[in-house]
Order: sequence, then structure tokens, then C-alpha cells
Amino acid sequence: MLTKAWKNSDTHIVVLTAMGGTGKTALLSYWLDIRTSTAKDKPSKAFAYSFYSQGAAEDKQTDAEEFFVKALAHFGYAGDLPSNQHDKGMLLAQLVGSERALLVLDGLEPLQHPQGLMHGGLKDKGLIALLEQLAMQNQGLCLISSRLPVVELDGKAAVIAHDLAQLALADGIALLKAFDLSGSTQDFNDAVAWLGGHALALNLLGGYVRATFGGDIRQRDKLTAFSDSPTNGKHAEKIMQAYERHLDGTADLALLSLLGLFDRPVSKAAFDALLAPALHTHWLKSLCEV
Repeated sequence: MLTKAWKNSDTHIVVLTAMGGTGKTALLSYWLDIRTSTAKDKPSKAFAYSFYSQGAAEDKQTDAEEFFVKALAHFGYAGDLPSNQHDKGMLLAQLVGSERALLVLDGLEPLQHPQGLMHGGLKDKGLIALLEQLAMQNQGLCLISSRLPVVELDGKAAVIAHDLAQLALADGIALLKAFDLSGSTQDFNDAVAWLGGHALALNLLGGYVRATFGGDIRQRDKLTAFSDSPTNGKHAEKIMQAYERHLDGTADLALLSLLGLFDRPVSKAAFDALLAPALHTHWLKSLCEV
């Protein structure tokens, strides 16, 4: 579908929607890597930006300022940034849409209102202007992933809105078997059904079973994280809690606690600062828990 959209000049934007952990980002990353490396019809420019790491909580400040600064520079704009949000969006849309470019906006939901508030509309006027303009005129393609529909693009002829489903049974089994797990066909069927085909949870489960149960998928029922089938949206979180218990007291967990303090790639200098004697692992773990 993404490849057809890229080849079709009548398609300007594709929006992928699904709950967290379904594989939106993984899909876009995989396709973008192919399109920009081995494909014959490569884009003139490609720019990808993730809003999700800003956090989706209501008490977190989320805006598109950093995105516009980086995107405008990437597409060759060297002047002063417009002070008006709408003008920023229009300027970027003109630069992106005038060439055979790929623009990827991943994890857009922090910049969207909850669906019960303003119908899930975008908070940033610059993004509204950018997307509405690209929907009208775009020689390349804009790809968006979000947990929420982008209502500003509803009904526009050049926009494809696609809901990603959970993994089908056969695909979920294939994912688990990629971890070299053992068990009967029914054991694998039960494991995929148990997690509702949730891609991230199955990925985590495969690694956990291989590391702790010698690859025997039948022993998944020993996971103390679950008493019954996990509730929708909590699959991956529960398995990560099992990992945490399994790694308790190890250097591995201390390292993960350090990495958990960052929501973006971290420099070595910043990481070294956390290793200073004054900052003990116990304090860091407590901070993560808070």
C-alpha cells in the first residue's frame, strides 16, 4: 500500500492509525529504509521526525517548534523562521511539496487533542497548515502515524487513512518462531491468542521465553505478570515488568534504568555524568520509579 501510494501522483498523504505497540513506527522505518537505500525510484530528500518521545501526557508541553526548525533546515531553508505558526507550516509545505520528497511524521498523537476534546484535532496551527497544504499539492509523499485519526484530513481525496490491525494468527506464530522457540502448533496458537496478536508484546514474549525458559513456549504460563489474558493495551507493559523482576539486582537492570532517563538518543558525555560516584544506582532506580 505504501509503495503504491509513493508511485501514485494522486496520493499525497498516508495516515496509519493503531494502538501503541501495533507496529506503526516499525513498518514506516522498514519501508523508508528500503525506499531510500535499494529502491530504484528514491526520493529527492527524506526527513523523518518522531513526536511521540515528547510524551502524550496532558501535563507535558508538546509543540512542533523543534520539528519545524529541523525540517526547514533539512529542506534547504536558511532564512529567519516566520514567527507565525501558520506561516511556518505553509513555508515547509511549499519546500516539501515542490519536489519528490518523503516526509514522515511519526507518533503524532502528543500534538493532537484527545478524541473527546475538540474531536482529536491538532493543537499546532503550523502542522494544520502544513498537512492541509500538502493534501492539496505534493509531488512526493507525507507519511503519518498516530494513535488517533487526523481529523483535519478527513474526506480529502489525496489522503489515504489506514487502520493497522493486530497481527494475524499466522504472522504472530511466525514472529514467535523467529526466536527459535519450541512447542506444538496449538501452543503457539494459544500464545498468539493470549496476547491478542499484539506485535510488541509477542516480540517481548519471544525474547523472554528464550532467555528464561530455554525457548519452551509452553512455559509462558509461568509468567507471574499475568493471572489471566492481559487487558488490551497492557500486554507489553506486563511482560516488561516480568523482565524487570527477572533482572532484579543485575547490572543489566541498572543500565536500563540509566537509559530510561532519556527519551532521545543520548551523548556519551551525558551518560558519563550519570556514572559519577555521587549518582548511585539506587538513587537512579528510585528516580525512575517516581
